[in-house]
This record gives sequence, structure tokens and C-alpha cells, in this order.
Amino acid sequence: MKAFYKLDVGRYAFRDIAEPMIMTPEDVKIQVKYCTICADETKDLGVEDYFSKEQIMGHEMSGIIVELGQAAKEKGFAVGDHVSGVGVLPCGHCRMCRSGREHCCLELKQVTGTLCEYIVWKYTQLIKLPKEIPLRTGCLAEPLTAVLQAMEKADIHFGEYVAIFGGGFTGLMFTQLAKMRGAHQITVIEPLEERRKLALSYGADHVVDPNRSDCQILLSDITDFTGFDKIIETSSSFPALNLAIKSLARGGMLVSFTYYSYYQKTSVNMMQMYLDNLTVCSSFLSSHKLDLAAQMLPKLRCEELITMELPFSQADYAYHLEKEKQHIKIAIKL
Repeated sequence: MKAFYKLDVGRYAFRDIAEPMIMTPEDVKIQVKYCTICADETKDLGVEDYFSKEQIMGHEMSGIIVELGQAAKEKGFAVGDHVSGVGVLPCGHCRMCRSGREHCCLELKQVTGTLCEYIVWKYTQLIKLPKEIPLRTGCLAEPLTAVLQAMEKADIHFGEYVAIFGGGFTGLMFTQLAKMRGAHQITVIEPLEERRKLALSYGADHVVDPNRSDCQILLSDITDFTGFDKIIETSSSFPALNLAIKSLARGGMLVSFTYYSYYQKTSVNMMQMYLDNLTVCSSFLSSHKLDLAAQMLPKLRCEELITMELPFSQADYAYHLEKEKQHIKIAIKL
């Protein structure tokens, strides 16, 4: 079968590889129908960056079950089901897994990429997609699980001032969910004008260009100079991270929902952090969020954020477009 590989920074190639087979009762073989590209796949931050390694690309997928083991059948899966899932496999027996924190698993495994004709995953990684969700939209269940995990950590309340750094796909998901949670004012900080306009249509009350010299003053003015109760950082911009910390209200929380170069470091004024009761944390992956993601997909404006679709044969071109940030989300049809 055909598979799309990353060879090294900026270099991709199609390869012919053996079609995977069912090996255990928990296995499910899926004919991949769509993949959407995650922005993290194109960062190329060095040897410590997982996505810089040679591998089959893709982890946001949807497809149709073509074969499955007995244990998967007993869990309600069947040939012909439309499914999506997550591309990591927790061990299930470490201290973190036993306490319900599989996203912190001490032996977490990354499974094969999804930009290939067939994959074999465990049923525990999968969710059946509701019939009203198109397969193309179904790919977004994976990134939505991580967004929902971060929303749970941020714990946004009615009446709070919320800022979201970055107006890409995840930023716009957070904007919608913060609105649902009753945020008083939602501000999206985004350098691209077209994305700022889009953020307003998705529920943002204010948008700010971080490249403006008076950006920090504008952010302060929005909250009557009290700061934001909750800030979610999705931009991967180091200056944005530092600005986000400075923009927190007393008792505020910053959730970092992105990653930076292994060698980048920031500093925090610990006196400010102590006296202002600040919380600075991160959110990576998710635990037990697949069912919720499938429920939430029909309630969110997701499909229109896929602004480009390309055939599998043009996967190389799709990844180059992603690196240029010309589209919110790019889908590849297999």
C-alpha cells in the first residue's frame, strides 16, 4: 500500500509498504478516508521534536472499519463503522493510567501515522462517529479531544475575562467553547487580519494584533486594567507567551496549549506569581475525551474551518501549504 513519509526537515516521499494485519483480538483495521494536518507536524524544532523524525505522517484521521478482532466486536464495533481516534496508546497499568490520567502515561506509545491506505489500531483508541458527521469533519475528533482536556483544566466560569493567543484552528475551537461556558469577554490575539475577522465571527468580543506597539495597553484596557482571568496560549510564539503571563489578573490562570523549541526558556517573576496567586500550566493530549468529542463535533462550527481539500497524491503540496499558514485546516482525501 502507499504511505506518505517525512524523511527529514521539509522532505517528504511516498513509499510502498506492507498492508498491516490484524494481530490481536483488540485490533481494528481501518481504511483511511481522510486526514487533516496538525500544525505541530511542520514545526521541525530539532532532534527533540517528535515530528522531525522519519515517519509516516498524519494523526488526525477518519475511516471505515474493514476488519476487527473479537474483543473489538464485543465492544460494539463492526465492519462498516465510521470511526476516528487518537494516535497514542497508554499502557493502562502505570500509576497515571490507574488514576485516570492516561495522557500522563509513563509508557505512552505513539502508533503508526495515518497518511496511508490502511492502519491497524486498538479499539481503545477509537470512537464511532455519529451518522450526521461527515468523514472529513470526523478527522477533527482527535484535536478536539485535546482542546476539551485543556478546557477542563482552564475551568472557565461565567463572567470571566478570557484571552486566546492564536486564531488558528485550536484558537477558534477555544473561542467557541469559552462562549459556551459563559465567558464575559473573549479576546483573540492574532497577527493575521483575516483570522482576526474570523475570530469575531466565531464569538470573540475583541481581537488584537500582537504586532501593534500598544498591544499590551489595548489588552489592559479591555479588562479595565485588571487582567484576564483565563488565558490560553496556542500560538507557539515566545513573545506571546511572555505577554500572556504579564496579562493575567490576580488569581488568573495561563494554560499553554502548544510547544516550543526544547532550547527555548522563559522566566517568571516569582514574587509577582506568588503575590498575585497566578497559575501557569500546560495541557497536552487527553484522557477519556473521545466520547465527548464525538458529542461536541455537531455542536461546533468545525467543517467550515477545513478551508482546503487535496487528494492523497498531493500530500507533499498540502504540507508545504500548511507550513505557509495559508489555511486554517487542510484535509487530505485518500
